[in-house]
Amino acid sequence: MLETIEKILRGQQFGLFLKEIGRLLNAFAGREPTKPEAISLLEERLKVIREKIADLREVEDLIVRKLSWYKNHPPGDRTSYMDFPKSSSTRPRPAHRRGTR
Repeated sequence: MLETIEKILRGQQFGLFLKEIGRLLNAFAGREPTKPEAISLLEERLKVIREKIADLREVEDLIVRKLSWYKNHPPGDRTSYMDFPKSSSTRPRPAHRRGTR
């Protein structure tokens, strides 16, 4: 039981949702993943994390540009923040999974 809790906590450190951790625990019930399995799991997790970072950088860029725009426009300017040009990114937005951490 304690070993399972430790594995759950380790999975959460890698940003996995409980549902994902549960699938991994079932897939590797009673054994540790082999080296190739561990490498594959870590590479996939790294890919997901890098996609999230890229998404956050796009949001950051938008916020920085809008903030700069507001700071450089005089009070009373009737242009709405909604009129501000959207990000030039053409990368499709990934469908984010929902779950419990």
